[in-house]
Amino acid sequence: MATLQAPDGVLPLVGLTQALGQLPHLQVDAPLALAVRQGKAIAWSQLAAAAGEGAAPVATIEGRFQILGPGGGLLAVAERGSDGTVRSLRVFNDVQTSAESPKRASV
Repeated sequence: MATLQAPDGVLPLVGLTQALGQLPHLQVDAPLALAVRQGKAIAWSQLAAAAGEGAAPVATIEGRFQILGPGGGLLAVAERGSDGTVRSLRVFNDVQTSAESPKRASV
């Protein structure tokens, strides 16, 4: 089996948002990011209203898309449900956004 090698011997690391760059994205604010991370039901209209700058035009999104937190980190890969909700397929712990969320008390 051949070994992967870069010319300088170092392979680049690729972040999740870059690796999923073919998917459109919507960036959300902190309260909605928390709801995504907690697995709460989110209406498509709520997500569309919260979409930040640089996001794909909401009307053009079909199929899977990325939900990015306020810091630009990947929160979830989701798709629009036929019932007007957002269906999260995979949810990730966005470290940048998680720093803004309430901390658990240590025991």
